Amino acid sequence: MLGTEGVAEVNSFGGFEQQYHILINPDALKSYNLTLREVHEAVVGNNSNVGGGVIEKNADQYSIRGIGLIEKIEDLQNIVIKTDHGIPIYLNQTAEIEYGKRS
Repeated sequence: MLGTEGVAEVNSFGGFEQQYHILINPDALKSYNLTLREVHEAVVGNNSNVGGGVIEKNADQYSIRGIGLIEKIEDLQNIVIKTDHGIPIYLNQTAEIEYGKRS
């Protein structure tokens, strides 16, 4: 498209973002003696997103962005929130996880 007359720039950012919905079960949190903060910290600590940037080279611009480590629901399900006497407590033991999208 950049070779088309009148087109000054082509930027491929945009579209729907992949989202995962973590539906916490309060009873499960209570039974495992967990807090929402512990769940949040475990998820954030096991995923990393970084802001985008641009590299300019000659007349071209290259967009850069860092995508999180989570690629599928199973990655979230297998996050260890904490261990209890050496036994891991996984996110899928405290929540349902499903795909979602921003509307």
